[in-house]
Amino acid sequence: MACKYLYQGVAYSRPEMIRMVATGQVSREDSTQAARNWLESTLGINEAQIEVIRGLIEGRAMGRMLSTGKILLSSLADMDTAYEEGFHYFFDFLATEEERKTMWEEMSSRPYAKDQIKKLKELYPDYDDVKLMKEVLAKDFAVFAKAEGEMNL
Repeated sequence: MACKYLYQGVAYSRPEMIRMVATGQVSREDSTQAARNWLESTLGINEAQIEVIRGLIEGRAMGRMLSTGKILLSSLADMDTAYEEGFHYFFDFLATEEERKTMWEEMSSRPYAKDQIKKLKELYPDYDDVKLMKEVLAKDFAVFAKAEGEMNL
């Protein structure tokens, strides 16, 4: 399967993403700074824990959180990326065991959870179901954050 690039909630092929970058449709310096600011002010992540990578991370990602808690943001990252990586940081480093358990139970109880996981499996074929569920939760958080807390699941 060909690699897909997720940008602002839409999956693009490599040639499509390259064309978008080349034509200036994807230029996010202001958004990347806003993303950094949000991560710092909302989650208390210090500047040293956020690194901006020119272009796509490893040629395919807008953001990534490392096991150390360091967040990598592509220079093309937007607020969706900040919200998703911020969720991963919150989930792994700030949420209590009980909060994580509650999120897993809520996610597992959704009637469409398996469909969401199946769709993400196409984008992330090497992820297991646990990682995929976490990605679904991160994407849902991005929608929630953009909607300023107004969201029905």
